[in-house]
This record gives sequence, C-alpha cells and structure tokens, in this order.
Amino acid sequence: MKLDPNVLSEKLESVLSTLLDANYLLNPFFRISKITPEQIKKYFLIRNNFPRVFYIVGFFIIIPIKLLVLFFVIPLSMINNYQYKIYNTKIRASNNIFLSHGVYSNLEKLATDRFFDLLPNFVAESSLNTTILYTFQQKFGYRKMDKLLNMKNPNFQHVLIPKFLRLFENLTFMKLAIKYSLVCFITGFRTYRKNQTESAILFSASLTFLNRDSYSNYLIISRVKDFFNKGTTQRIFLTMEGHSYEQLIIENLSDLDQEVMFILRQHSPITPNHVGLKRFLETKTKNLIVLTTGAYYKNYFESISNNPKYLILGSSKEIGFSDNFNLTRNLVILYVPEASNFTTLDFIYLIKSLVLYSPDHLHILRLHPDLRKSFKIWLLLKQMGKYKNFKLSTEDLVEDLNNSGIIVYRSSAVAIQALSSGSMPIFYGNTNDDNSNVLWGLKNVFHTARKANDVLELIKNCDLKQATIKNNTILESMLNLIDYSVVRKI
Repeated sequence: MKLDPNVLSEKLESVLSTLLDANYLLNPFFRISKITPEQIKKYFLIRNNFPRVFYIVGFFIIIPIKLLVLFFVIPLSMINNYQYKIYNTKIRASNNIFLSHGVYSNLEKLATDRFFDLLPNFVAESSLNTTILYTFQQKFGYRKMDKLLNMKNPNFQHVLIPKFLRLFENLTFMKLAIKYSLVCFITGFRTYRKNQTESAILFSASLTFLNRDSYSNYLIISRVKDFFNKGTTQRIFLTMEGHSYEQLIIENLSDLDQEVMFILRQHSPITPNHVGLKRFLETKTKNLIVLTTGAYYKNYFESISNNPKYLILGSSKEIGFSDNFNLTRNLVILYVPEASNFTTLDFIYLIKSLVLYSPDHLHILRLHPDLRKSFKIWLLLKQMGKYKNFKLSTEDLVEDLNNSGIIVYRSSAVAIQALSSGSMPIFYGNTNDDNSNVLWGLKNVFHTARKANDVLELIKNCDLKQATIKNNTILESMLNLIDYSVVRKI
C-alpha cells in the first residue's frame, strides 16, 4: 500500500524539525509545496517501501556520479561569467527587495509584474531604493532578457539572476551539499531500526542534495544576500506558494537581521493541496505579513495560524462579465488546465474522447502561459488539429470567458474568474484531486465530473442558464479589487 501524500508530507516535516533543522530546506525534497503528480513522483521509492539496501548501494553509486556532473557545471559557470559582468554592476544594498519569477511572459510585461502587479511601483514611490530580482528560467538569452528588464519602470531597478553560481561558489555549494548528504545518510542508519519510514526519508534525501533543485535554492538565496544589508534592508517581498526556498530565505536573513520584515504575496488560488504552505505558516511567524487576494483566503490562513499578520491586498486578475446566454455560447466548452504537463495531458485525452460524441460543441483548450510543453503534448495537439470542433485558444481571457458556456477546470484560477461570466464550472478529476479544486468548500457553485462520460452528460443535459450560479459575493471574497494603500499599514 502506497504512503498517502499528506502523511508523507507530515513525516518529511517531522524529520526536518526533530532530526535536522530548517537549513536542510536547501534540498526541496523536505518540503512538498503542493500535492501534484509531478511533485510526488520523486518520492516513489519511499511511498512503495523499497528495501533500505537499495538506498545504501545507491548512495555510493549516485553521489560520485552527481559530483562528477556538478564539476561540469564549473566550466559552464566560466562560460556564462558574462552574466555576472552585467549583474555585478547592479548590486547595491536595497531598502526593499522583491523576488519574482523570471518566466518570459513576466519579463516581457513592461508596465507591471505578473506576480506582484504594481506593488513594486507603489513601494518605490516612498522608497526609491527598491530592487526586484527575477529568477532566470530560460536556457539562453540572458542579454536579451536583461535588455527587456531595462525597459521597465526606471524608478527602481530590475535585475536578472544569473543561471549559475559564481566560479568558487560552486565549490562551496558542493562542500555544503556533501556535508548535508552525509548527515542524512548517517542519521538514516541510526534510525533504521527505530523508524523505517524516517530512515527511508533520510536515505532518499541524502541522494538528492546534489540535484539541480538544491543548487537553484542555494543560487537564489546567495543572490538575494547580494542586495541585503543589515540596517538598510527593511522589507523583503516574496511570492507565497509553500516552496522550500521561501522559508530558507526567511530563516537565513532573519539570522542576519531580526528586524527585517518579510511580506509574502498570495497571487494565485490556494487549495488544501498546498501542504507546504500550511507547514510554513505553522512554523514561521516572526515579522511575517501575508497579503491575500481576498477575505476567503485570509480566513483560511487564519484557520491555520494566527501568528502572521494578514492583509487583503486584492487581485488584478481579469474578470469576465456577461449575461449572454445565446445558443452559440452554450455550445462552447473551455478547458483550462494549470501549468502542469500531467494535467494538460489529462485534459487533452478528455477532449479527444469528447469531440466525436459532442460534434455540436466547440472544444477550446486554453494552455497555461507558464506551461513548458512536453514533446508528447506537442504531438497530441498536432493530431488534434484534424478535429474541426477543437481549437487552441488564442484569445484574451475575458473574451474566452464571455464566449464560453462551460468551463472545465481542476486547479486553475480561471474557474474563479468565471464565476461572474455566466459560465458553468465543471471540476474534472478523481477523488484524489478534490483538494486541488480552486472552488473547494463552495457548495452549489460547480459540478463534478470524474470521467469523460460525466462531462458528456453534463454538457448535453444541463440547462446552462438555470444551472449556472452567478455569485459575485463569492468572487469578490476570493479575488477582491486590488488596493495598494494597505501596504501603508505595514
């Protein structure tokens, strides 16, 4: 019997707090930010109770291989040293530091930031010494991305974090990662007879400290420290998703300056599957402020922990408003998977099974802008092109919402945005996916479909005008109008 992901998350956190410490969050293995197939995949050996001898043998084979791979990173750091020649000219101690995601769809937005909206602009009005750092998530094109950032608001600086550590920082990382790996491996031996699950976690973690994920965490916190100065830096702004690096940054910088304030912005819907966020709020309380998109999430966070201060900032997500219930609209179905290859494939297979049995309906797939399409998705979409009643969306979100009678979703914020568009939300997923539903806890707002036939029955038999519930009160409680003046309360 497989170990339940929620139980696994609790055991990971227990090992971290009782046998190790928060510094081991350098390895994101210890923090499941959100229960998804992609994240749970790396715990396959633990969940299926593989023999401990497998880990022990693996340690002496895998660690040397990973060390060898990391040594190849050193010449890559040298080749990409030009990135630091650009980056180093921008280093300065800042009063306010923002850490954002450097996906291309964010870097090309010149007027605002996808994850913080105009919050950096508002903060910079009262303190010009503000820096927003972006993780570099592309393989190439650092100069191109840097030039894009130079076109943004000139009242504060926008800095792209290099792809690799500085030359000698690679050696420092390797030394630290090896130390943590050995501690986990030895502690795994000590707990072998006492607690086999904890032992398996420690053994498995020892194999992953030299992974790219740990390297990226070390890179991020090292670059944030470049702009941090005790007595100068007053506030650090982060997105809030329950990732290990969020707590790692707070733990490390709190040790350097206990007065610095940490402000986390909740920019996307939160569901019970964000287990890492729950663990974070329960463990980190000092000088912490959480900016929520609405009262719905503020109340949910307060039910987890009352220690952080919660303020409603609101959201700038687009909302569709329409009373158009014409026949054409009711025959249009919009599918909105999140930025996950697994879920996107699941939705493509769903559409593929429906297009032939509902020829009168137009099936529109709206891909998440942050999705990194796998070859399999690319190939399937090419094959889907032969169906005349299927298309990929190229329209604005509001236009898609206003032109669709049905929204099929799982964990996409579009389902919330659709509440006032007159569309009928259908949550598609098995019972294990229920905690990913962005409309969780809201009765009579959505329909549930477990398989393709359930969706087919809903779209063929429902009177959409009567079945759809327009509930602006719910919408506003989840995605309130944005109000930057609340930052003055900090």
